[in-house]
Amino acid sequence: MIQTEYQMPAILRKDAKPLPPARPPPPARRRLGRRWWWMGAAAAAVMVAGLFLLVRSPLGDLTEADLQAARRRWERGGIRDYDLTLRITVTGSEPSELLVRVREGLVRDLIRNGRPVSTSSPGDYSVDGLFETMSRELELKKRPGEAFGGSGGNLWLRVRFDENLGFVRKYVRVLSGTGHSSEIRLLAFEPLAPDRPAED
Repeated sequence: MIQTEYQMPAILRKDAKPLPPARPPPPARRRLGRRWWWMGAAAAAVMVAGLFLLVRSPLGDLTEADLQAARRRWERGGIRDYDLTLRITVTGSEPSELLVRVREGLVRDLIRNGRPVSTSSPGDYSVDGLFETMSRELELKKRPGEAFGGSGGNLWLRVRFDENLGFVRKYVRVLSGTGHSSEIRLLAFEPLAPDRPAED
């Protein structure tokens, strides 16, 4: 009998059972696809752009007191006939230029990028209409869950009013956490004589 200490190791014996196959290595964690990476990068870029809108020019936080003071300056001016040119920039869209012709306090024409347009609420783009929009958004700021489809982000509102007449020179709104932002910038404001007709 062969002494145990001299016996051939079991792994080298002819009658040794084959070892079970080695377990395959665990699958490597799947990397995110390029599409998802680019979507994340685009969302980050949009958020940075929104913050850039907030800080690139001197704007103040929109408050109810400032809004009411601007309204009073506008009402004291008594301007009922004017042409207003706005540049409107919204996340995901090309900027557009909007000419607003107001006569006797009512919007008579809307010209976007050189073409007439129609909307169910043209008054939103007059000076008074912009005041109303800001008033509504101040209310939404108190209920962020209802802003822009219930995303729940914080609504940042920044504005600059004309110091003399109170109309809006620039208005920026950013909904944090969504990348959604918009800007309304005044390009031109021309008060008119009451009897001056709209130009073609």
